[in-house]
Amino acid sequence: TCRAQVKRGAKPARDHLLPHLTALTVCSCKSVTELFSLPASLEYIDIINCPILEFIWGKKDTELDSVHAEQPDAFMLMEHGNDLASTSVSVPEQLTYSRNHPLPCLKRLIIDSCDKLVNLVSLPPSLESLCILECQELRFISGQLDALAKLVIACCDKLESLGFIIGDLSSLEILRLSHCKRLASLPSDFGSCSALRSLSIEYCPAINTKLIYQHLQQRINDLEECNLSHASYRDP
Repeated sequence: TCRAQVKRGAKPARDHLLPHLTALTVCSCKSVTELFSLPASLEYIDIINCPILEFIWGKKDTELDSVHAEQPDAFMLMEHGNDLASTSVSVPEQLTYSRNHPLPCLKRLIIDSCDKLVNLVSLPPSLESLCILECQELRFISGQLDALAKLVIACCDKLESLGFIIGDLSSLEILRLSHCKRLASLPSDFGSCSALRSLSIEYCPAINTKLIYQHLQQRINDLEECNLSHASYRDP
């Protein structure tokens, strides 16, 4: 259900029960509030239908979680140098994108139907695939994702910006966004997505499609898949 209690003065255990575990699926655990003491060997994590999950790694009192769920309204819109991130969400100054991540090998993260998850901060730079579905309270995502090849986000109505997903994004091949009614900006380095081959944006009425076309310029006709016909429409 939650983090194990540690007696005052006791050192936290650093050894893990499954030090060679590479894949973990947590499904329909109605009482779990956080995952903790995950082995650093993990490459794949799927979290599905955990309605009160709040944290995947760390908590608000750790270095990784300088952004925390108790003050989501403190995030304000601010101007960014990149046009596509002009409505990025501001964060506390102490937020860092540490490469000393507790999950340095993580390649794929799928989060589906976790209604209490508000912030997903300091995603590991090793991440290649990120899928977030039906997380209605999610408001903030951050990380330096230089290896990211696939990004899928759907039905996250309170998410306003992807401007704090940073990195050169030269590996990004697939970008799919749908049914996010407040999402206004794409990752801050979207213009450098030289490997992009599939782009789909549907029912994100706050998205400025003109900026997307400007950044893709002539490359948009070379994509294997490009679906922007209902990008700025409201879900009927």
